[in-house]
Amino acid sequence: MNERFNLHILGSGSALPTNRRNPSAQLLRYERECFLIDCAEGTQLQLRKGKLPFNRIRNILISHMHGDHMYGLPGLLFSLHLLGKKDGLSVFGPPELKNFLDFIQASSKSEFGFPLEFHPLVLGGKNLIWESKLLRVYSFPLDHSIETWGFLFEEKEKNRKLKKKQVLKLNLAPIQLYELKHGKDIEIEGIIYKNEDLTNEPERISSFAYCSDTVFCPSIVPYIENVKCLYHEVTFEHAFAQVAQEKKHTTTKEAATIAQMANVERLLIGHFSARYDDVSILENECREIFPETYAVNDGDFYQF
Repeated sequence: MNERFNLHILGSGSALPTNRRNPSAQLLRYERECFLIDCAEGTQLQLRKGKLPFNRIRNILISHMHGDHMYGLPGLLFSLHLLGKKDGLSVFGPPELKNFLDFIQASSKSEFGFPLEFHPLVLGGKNLIWESKLLRVYSFPLDHSIETWGFLFEEKEKNRKLKKKQVLKLNLAPIQLYELKHGKDIEIEGIIYKNEDLTNEPERISSFAYCSDTVFCPSIVPYIENVKCLYHEVTFEHAFAQVAQEKKHTTTKEAATIAQMANVERLLIGHFSARYDDVSILENECREIFPETYAVNDGDFYQF
């Protein structure tokens, strides 16, 4: 399968920046679309270091109103303004984020030179927030100290692939080709031709789920089930389970358990506490439960 998603890790740490890790931010690229997921301080510098396309960002998704997930947003928006961005930009986030953005513009007595649309996230289940011909993006609730959302990026179902040699022999009409691509059998002069004889299985869809700050939350499993790649916060090793519970964060073994329950293919972990200079202990603890676990670093790049 062609790898369609390209994920750039811009920030892999938690609240306190360190010499090696910025707080949360990721750039997800799909075909011609660029989604910025969370935007901590330092995000635009990370975009520059990675030589990533500022002006191709058309959608920004903010998981919650804690500073280490959104304090880089004002600077980034003004940089886009200074760079002459003209096409529209959509921001998806908690309803309170709209007031924050309005205050930033009003207090600085300036306006962005591009259309900015704000889309408030809503609580309650899995909600479609963005859609194209090829992709759907959903939000879903997490369980943190304030209202927080995760995001699911999911390719749409693909059509079945025609077996060209067999199909050409039948000289089919466009409507019959359409029916084959959509899994139906066809009838020609009283003869039924089975779909599986004339088509191949469609390319498997790819998907990515982003779980920002949250306590251990099995209720999210139905939203992220069977995703190709899951990013889940892991702030602490499991020895700090009580601290994680109090701060509404997740430990290694808890995130790995979520990945196992959801039957995902690969687990990426990040949002590491600044206490960890070496995060291999976190990765290894996760792998005891879910072997396909990878601790991310600033600047890492993944395809799926």
